[in-house]
Amino acid sequence: MAKSKRIEFDLPDGFTIPDGISSDGEFETLATIKMKDDGSVCLVALDGYRMPGYREEDEPETEDKRGYAQAASDVIPDGGY
Repeated sequence: MAKSKRIEFDLPDGFTIPDGISSDGEFETLATIKMKDDGSVCLVALDGYRMPGYREEDEPETEDKRGYAQAASDVIPDGGY
């Protein structure tokens, strides 16, 4: 198995860090990830906000233009908690 690397990226427009999180703190969020044919994955969105640089032609077909995350939150009230 290949060793994973640390991944850093710019946050999508509209996504906000939860209140009370320090600059070195951790938090959980909903990630939309797309499987690719070669077995790798692509981070599509965080909490329904599309990642910078995500190509429109890679977007899954959905009525909700923000992606799967928003559609899931519409089905699962209160985020499933």
